[in-house]
Amino acid sequence: MVKKTPGEHLREQMAGGRCAADLRSTLAKTLMPRTNYIFVDFENIQDLDLDRIADKPVRVILVLGERNRNLPVALVKMLLKEPLI
Repeated sequence: MVKKTPGEHLREQMAGGRCAADLRSTLAKTLMPRTNYIFVDFENIQDLDLDRIADKPVRVILVLGERNRNLPVALVKMLLKEPLI
């Protein structure tokens, strides 16, 4: 099976008479994947398992408090393992 580009897929749908809402939905899914944001209150939650969200469109934001002077090296390595956008 030959993989089609998003443009080819969109042209096929337009030729098939799909409605505008279907086209917008398809375009959003193929060209602009949604990025989910996860905020972690590190003062209250220190046990993070970031392996479950690897290779997904997710950004993790740590919220630190006054007591968080240092971060564990393993956590920093996990956070930096994913490419920064």
